Amino acid sequence: MKREYLELQQVSTHNLKGFDLKIPLNALVLITGPSGSGKSSLAIDTIAQEGKNRLLKILNYDKEFYVTTSYQATFSSSMPPVFALAQGVRNWFPYKTVGEFLGLIKVLEVLFLHEGEVFCASCKAFNRIHSISQVLSWYETLKEKTKFYFLVPLLEVTPKAIEYLVSQGFVKYLIDDKEIDLSEELLPQSFNEVFLILDRMVKEGKSRDRLVENIRISFSLSNGRFFLKTTEGLQAQFSLRPVCFQCGSILPIGWFYCRTCGGRGYKQKVACETCNGLKLREEVLKSRIGDFSIEEILRLDLKTFKEFLSRFSKIKGLETFIKSLLYKLEQAEFLEIAYLNLSTPVFKLSVGEKKLIEVLQVLTADFTHCLFVLDEPTLGLEVEQRVKVLEFLKNLVKKGNSLLVVEHDPYFIFEADFIVELGFGGGEKGGYLVEADFNPLYFEKNLTLTSGYFSGKKRIVKKEKTRETEMLELSLPWGRFKILSNRINLIYGRPGSGKTRVFKQIFEFLVNQGKQVVFSDLSIFKRKEDWVIQYLNLWDSLREVLAQLPSARVKGLSKKHFSFTSKEGVCVGCKGKGKKIYKEEETVIEVLCEECLGKRLSLEVLNLEYKGFKIFEVLDFTIEEAFQVFSNLPKVKEKLMHLIDIGLGYLKLSQEVQTLSGGEKSRLSLIKNLTEKKQVEYVFLEFPFEGLHLEDINRLHQWIEKMVAKPMTFIILETNPLALFLADFLTEVKHQKIIFQGFFEDWLKAQPETLKEKFAFYQRFVAKF
Repeated sequence: MKREYLELQQVSTHNLKGFDLKIPLNALVLITGPSGSGKSSLAIDTIAQEGKNRLLKILNYDKEFYVTTSYQATFSSSMPPVFALAQGVRNWFPYKTVGEFLGLIKVLEVLFLHEGEVFCASCKAFNRIHSISQVLSWYETLKEKTKFYFLVPLLEVTPKAIEYLVSQGFVKYLIDDKEIDLSEELLPQSFNEVFLILDRMVKEGKSRDRLVENIRISFSLSNGRFFLKTTEGLQAQFSLRPVCFQCGSILPIGWFYCRTCGGRGYKQKVACETCNGLKLREEVLKSRIGDFSIEEILRLDLKTFKEFLSRFSKIKGLETFIKSLLYKLEQAEFLEIAYLNLSTPVFKLSVGEKKLIEVLQVLTADFTHCLFVLDEPTLGLEVEQRVKVLEFLKNLVKKGNSLLVVEHDPYFIFEADFIVELGFGGGEKGGYLVEADFNPLYFEKNLTLTSGYFSGKKRIVKKEKTRETEMLELSLPWGRFKILSNRINLIYGRPGSGKTRVFKQIFEFLVNQGKQVVFSDLSIFKRKEDWVIQYLNLWDSLREVLAQLPSARVKGLSKKHFSFTSKEGVCVGCKGKGKKIYKEEETVIEVLCEECLGKRLSLEVLNLEYKGFKIFEVLDFTIEEAFQVFSNLPKVKEKLMHLIDIGLGYLKLSQEVQTLSGGEKSRLSLIKNLTEKKQVEYVFLEFPFEGLHLEDINRLHQWIEKMVAKPMTFIILETNPLALFLADFLTEVKHQKIIFQGFFEDWLKAQPETLKEKFAFYQRFVAKF
């Protein structure tokens, strides 16, 4: 069978250098390379975006739609439908629950309408609400010539009410299971249960039409409530309107949200006092499906919910829907997240749990012959779950799908069908197609940076240290915690283990103790339009110098004229946006501002010169170039030097932070926070290795070792298997408890052989000296 390819020519998106590429379909294709080499530009910004644009052209053929002009490539082949999962974890609504995200609450709603018993707040009875088709279905199950009663409960069970009905011709009743004709007999003085015998019926001929007429009459007599009871004792109770069968009260039919919280469940991450975070009204929560109340169902974990849902897999019209959800729940068990509850909100999930739910949601879609584009699917996952995700992806390929994965995990690279490597560095030094070939030809050639790590030519260097050093013991509310001073301390555990809670509590404890602490936090990247030079506060330092230039002073320019936001400083053509938007017929086109060419400042400022360079040119400097020009400015020099050491020297000063990868953002945040403190004792890093190539990890690790020697103590939260080999002291968290504190070698000895084998694969990439 001839293999099909996705063919691209002149790929020039962002820093990509105009190469041609043939990507095999129906295969697991992996894209790797150093940070900034263009991996996401190729996978997400080019291929996934082309798939999106092709879909938009179909769906919006008669409407205006947004044309993305940021990617540049020619596609000379057909393209399967594309599903993309970008890097990191999406910024979900924090109060959305696991059940809502996975579509499980929606099936509960549907089941409630089909099979639910509604709780009556007045008499505490449970009621089923039926459709006429359900009544007719029951009727069709009867054998021919079966005799049965059509019984109607009374809206008011009093002698006066019954007397009125008798006057209207309704004379036959079933009183305490005894048939009485009130035109011939008197109403008993006392009774418990009374039903009007609307009709005695036999299943034959046109009796179906007669049944429908009786149903019509029942609406006026009892709001559509009635019993069908055969002479053999078989009976069924029906309510065609949301009215309690026992007391006649109006019932809440539907999925009504809690009046107190409006269906949010939580306020400022505290559960609503009325619904306890379950989002629904009390009468809905007390209603039931089968043996479970809705409240009990919402508190089930995914594994138990799968068992519950399987009971309803044969409901007519819902078979396919429920089957797809049962498959999703089976895969949740495979990925080992079936312990999560339906009602668990997003803000309580770890990074790894969020990533696994995203992977589960996208990859359990029942599609074939599709192209799935994934950027860093191993985020927050420990070694065993990484292996499972890989197996998950391989099964998708077996079903006839194509996988395009941006990933640096060596095991993923080793197991891929086809490997695309970009390089040779980041930024302008990157964007080259270094190699693209099938496994094992890629490894046999051994011509690239990545394959060099697999052959042993290159390895991450770990400096051996003695175990003798000062041990700091902290007394925390849940116990004692040890930190190896002036060393790299790793907090490790599976998603949902509680390691993030431990990590943040230690940070808060040290801050409260007055220690000088730095935390690398990605949440501070709030203003997407910021450039690197703004985010690092480098521009604030530079504009103080630039405003003092003789040429600036002659023109009467102040610091305000060097601002990207003030009316005095911004380009009049684009109002400081750097781009303009034009509408032409049915399309919206975004282009660079022709006056400032995307630099956002006024021409007066951009044309000023510093050391022979116009400000326009300065803004296009890389970190390395800026270091050469501004080495005489101490505040600027320190930041730039750290950025170069940590491997970010290729970034441009005017690069938008929203275009950076997760690994780039993490390191940028670290340097920003580190250089803004005069003295640092402790550095906290959250997933610093995620999104980093082996070469980037090597460089970051060497920088950390350099900082440790100052001295500084590092506390790292990480699940990347390589982190265990590079740390000096290990803390493992499991089930919200610390189960191990000590050295990695001691920890590994106690692990099962299967886990030791997995770690042995990663150990080959680290050399100790």
